[in-house]
Amino acid sequence: MLQAQMNSSLKVQVRHGYPLMKQALEALLMTIPGVTLCGEPTRHSQGLSMPDVVIADEDGALRLAASDTRARVIAICHTAREAEVRRVLAAGVRGYVVLGDDVAELIECLQAVARGGRHICRAAARCIADGYGRDELTRREQEVLDLLTEGLCNKNIARRMAIAEGTVKTYVKAVLGKLEARTRAHAVTVALQRGMVTQLPMVGFASTPRHAMAA
Repeated sequence: MLQAQMNSSLKVQVRHGYPLMKQALEALLMTIPGVTLCGEPTRHSQGLSMPDVVIADEDGALRLAASDTRARVIAICHTAREAEVRRVLAAGVRGYVVLGDDVAELIECLQAVARGGRHICRAAARCIADGYGRDELTRREQEVLDLLTEGLCNKNIARRMAIAEGTVKTYVKAVLGKLEARTRAHAVTVALQRGMVTQLPMVGFASTPRHAMAA
């Protein structure tokens, strides 16, 4: 039996897009004294017991938080990246845990959320703390960063955004400065690590002519 346990009885429901992950989480929860599993609602489950807390993947947690502001939801995510953590918490999700956390962290999160509070794991808290003091990108700078991720040169970025190439260079310089990046490729890497962009860089990014990539 696990040493860690709930302070009181708690009904928990698991919603996850991957069946194996859902089953694994349910199997784990069944080993925690004080936790009772609730099935997912269906059209024919009107009499189903309502959960105290719902554990879901990131997309499911965002949908549930948007559809029911009273729901006490915990997001189970693969990693903790600053932009993703902020987006999930801003949407009303009460807890944030990553797959690399231990059972004690999950139990602590369950207890806090069940009481009506919030809880984010250490990795997520570290991401948020690291983000303090950094200048956020403006909307246009974020657009430029997204296009940098596509591997576009200044000329093509200017065409896509319908602005002058000189203005693009100004935005690129601002993006590099705020991300503390040495090069455009470094900026994309930093942005991916922080969850500021979700699209993977184009394969030909590194092979783009140097003169075309110049800031």
